[in-house]
Amino acid sequence: RYRTGDIVELLPSECSCGLKTPKVSRIKGRADEMVKVRGISLYPKIIEEVVSSMPELTGEYQIELSNIDDITVIVEVKKWVQEVDRLVNELKSKIKELTLLNVAIKLVDEGKIEHQGKAKRVLDLRRL
Repeated sequence: RYRTGDIVELLPSECSCGLKTPKVSRIKGRADEMVKVRGISLYPKIIEEVVSSMPELTGEYQIELSNIDDITVIVEVKKWVQEVDRLVNELKSKIKELTLLNVAIKLVDEGKIEHQGKAKRVLDLRRL
């Protein structure tokens, strides 16, 4: 109906108010933020949801695409975190479950991911 650029999930059920238009459950991402990796559409919003759900992380992240299709998710970790291996494995597992992609995880100290204004979430270093 509207060209917002949002990618949404439509629900098959009708609205309780009686409208016949499709119900929207949640925004999956934005069309202009999506990147193709190994033939799979990757939306940074999915990574954001994983990173934001873990209290050991600050919520700041970047997705680095290099070589043909190598993916590294760079994530800021809070200073008090000690179980780094468990955290890396949990991140990899959650991201694979939601995206079907194997990623490398690079943990960096709090404040290392620089951004001014809107954060640049995807660093695409692939040669086209």
